[in-house]
Amino acid sequence: MKWDNFKKLNLYIIISFVLILAISVGCTKKQEKPKAPKVNEKTKALTAMDEKVDEIIKDIEKIQEEMKKPEKPKEEEEEKEEKGKEDEEKKNGEDMESMAEDEVEEVSNMEEGEGKKKEEKNKEDIITEEWEKTNSKIESLHSNWNSYEPMAMEDGVNAEDIEGFEKALNGLTIAGEKKNDIDSLMQANQMTYYIGNFFSFYENKGESEMIKIKYHVRQSHLMGTVNSWDEAESNIKEAKPMVNILKQRLELDKKGEETFKKLRTSIDDMEGVIKEKDAELLKIKRDIVMQNLEKVKEAAK
Repeated sequence: MKWDNFKKLNLYIIISFVLILAISVGCTKKQEKPKAPKVNEKTKALTAMDEKVDEIIKDIEKIQEEMKKPEKPKEEEEEKEEKGKEDEEKKNGEDMESMAEDEVEEVSNMEEGEGKKKEEKNKEDIITEEWEKTNSKIESLHSNWNSYEPMAMEDGVNAEDIEGFEKALNGLTIAGEKKNDIDSLMQANQMTYYIGNFFSFYENKGESEMIKIKYHVRQSHLMGTVNSWDEAESNIKEAKPMVNILKQRLELDKKGEETFKKLRTSIDDMEGVIKEKDAELLKIKRDIVMQNLEKVKEAAK
């Protein structure tokens, strides 16, 4: 009898111990917060850099448009300046009656004068100001890169890609300081290439392919602007396999499928005009491809 009681007591102790252990483990699991995935943080950092590079490229192309504008003749500038002085003297000699009305008119004239000053800035001043703004954005890219680079190294991103991006960023900074538009565009687009490679290290919804397509399309046009038409053709051809991979990765509705067809067609059209060896025509076709690529991106969300 005593032996039976002893066995029952041991069994009770064992069961109690198991229950306590199970409850303890369960509580510990509840208290442990799941670690938030860092993928979103990293892809957000890459997206921010990609968007900033796009913005810089657009700014430099605006500078190029300004550079193409004819300089205003010096005589015309002097005439405007002389007329401005005459108008000011005439205004100062006017009767000072109705002060309230005059004050309102003066404010209006000041605003108009500010507008005229902006219009009358010579081309060189406008271009210098635009480069200063652009170089400020380029400088901020260094901070973006400094935030992402340690994460890239930690994730085992290809060392050649890291080195290549940094080299392109430094090249863009130097080209921007020298106000070299073509070299700036080349270096900025090279950064786009590496951002596409970085994206491929993380789970993404076709962003890697979209960015690589964007790189090859822009590079094709850039090669055309420096009369390297063979390279212009090879780059647009390299975009096509990326389009096929992108199609497999996206889930599109009927409208999205139609948009994707337009993307394919616009790339074919761009390839078709390369034989014309006309950089402006190629730019028009490039812009259509970029618009379609953006629409596909929206359709895939």
